[in-house]
Amino acid sequence: MKKKFEVINFIDQCRWDASCANNYGLINYAHNDISDDLKLLTHWISYITDRQMPFEQIWEVGGFVFSDMLKHYKDFGEGMNVLFIGSPLSFFEEKPDGNYTFKSKLLAPKDNRMLSKNNRPGGEPVSFVSRFYPSDYVSMVYTLHTLEAFNRDFIDYAVAIINCLTSATYSCKDLVRGLAYGLYILTYDNIGQPSKEHLDDPVWMENAEKRTESILSLLSDNKAFRSRVQRFYERNGQYGIKRVWCCLRDYIKSPEFGKEYFKHGLLCRGVDPALVEVLFSDEAKRHFELPGDVWNNNSTFRKCLLSDVNLSLKEKGMPFNKLLRILYEREGISIGYPEQFDATFDFVPRMCEKNLCNICPFKAVSGHNEIAKICANNEDKYCTVAMISGGYICKCKPDQCSLKGILSL
Repeated sequence: MKKKFEVINFIDQCRWDASCANNYGLINYAHNDISDDLKLLTHWISYITDRQMPFEQIWEVGGFVFSDMLKHYKDFGEGMNVLFIGSPLSFFEEKPDGNYTFKSKLLAPKDNRMLSKNNRPGGEPVSFVSRFYPSDYVSMVYTLHTLEAFNRDFIDYAVAIINCLTSATYSCKDLVRGLAYGLYILTYDNIGQPSKEHLDDPVWMENAEKRTESILSLLSDNKAFRSRVQRFYERNGQYGIKRVWCCLRDYIKSPEFGKEYFKHGLLCRGVDPALVEVLFSDEAKRHFELPGDVWNNNSTFRKCLLSDVNLSLKEKGMPFNKLLRILYEREGISIGYPEQFDATFDFVPRMCEKNLCNICPFKAVSGHNEIAKICANNEDKYCTVAMISGGYICKCKPDQCSLKGILSL
C-alpha cells in the first residue's frame, strides 16, 4: 500500500505542475478586471453547483454567469439584490415553464470561445441551470448574506476563521480542520432539500439573517468554535463535504488560486506569514480528506488498489475516502496522502474504464506489466505516463523521476 501511495503522489504532482496551466480547470470570467478575492468567490460559488454536471459547463458557463453576478454584488454595490427573486437586479430568474435559471446581465461576447462551444451565442445574456438549482440557490443566498458582514469578501471571512482558531494554542491539524468546518457552515450546513415552488418565500432571507448571526457569534468564541469542530469530526462529518475539500485543496495547491490569490490575499490582510506557511505546508495537506465521488469509488480501481490489503468486513463496505484515511494512518504512510487520490477524476476514465491494466502504474506495483514501454525517459519529451494516465502535460525528468524508482524502471 505504501508504494501505491507513492504512485499517487507522483501522479498528483504531475497534476499540479505549475509549468502547465492545462492540467487544471480555468474559469471563464465575464470581466477582465475581476479582483483576486472575487475570483476566489467565483470559484467557491461555482463549486456549489458541482453535482452531477460536466465540469466544463460549470467553469465555462457557470463561471461566466457567477463572476458577472459577483461583480455586481460587490464592485457595483448591489449586494443581496443579485439574488432577490423578482428584483430587476437579480441574476436568478423564473422561466415561463416555472423553472429557474441563473442569467448574466453582461451579454456574451461573440469571440468567447468557451461560451460558443457550449452553445451560448454572442450578443445575448448567458443562462446557466444547475442540476440541483433550488438547494444551490439557497446555499448562495446564505453564503452571500453572511459575507455581507465581512465586506463581501471571501478572504476576509477565511481570515476570521483563522483568527478564531489561532487565538489560542493550535496545531496544523486544528488549522486545516477548523478552516474546512468554517467554510462548510458558510454554505452547506443544514440546507435541506428546498423545492422550486418555495424559492420566492421570504423565509430564506429570514433564515439567512439567523444563520449569519449564528456564525458571527460562533467565530467570536474560540472555545465554542473548537467544540463544534470536534463534534463535527467525531461524527465523521468530514467525509461528506466533498465540495469544501475540493475548494480548500485548490486554494492551497493550485498555482492560480493558491499562491496567486489565496496566499497573497491572506498575507495582504495581515495574517502572520509563519502561520500562512503552516497552512501551505506539506504537513497541512496530510490532513486534507479525499473528496469522495464516483471515480475514486470505481470498483475496478478500488479492487486494484486494495488487492494486497487485508480488510475487515466493516472496512470493505466503507466509503473510499474514509477507508483511505484509516489505511493511511494504520500503514504509517510517509509519502503521499489521501486527498491526492482525487486524481482518479482524470485517471479512472482514461485507464480503468478502458481496462488498460497492462500499462497501469498501480498494477505495476504488485506485478509485472508493460508500463516501461510507454515511459519516454527523455528530458526533451513530455512525461508519457502522466499524459496517458491523467491527461497531464509535464516535462519528463529522468534523473528526478520518483516513479522510475518506485517501479524499478
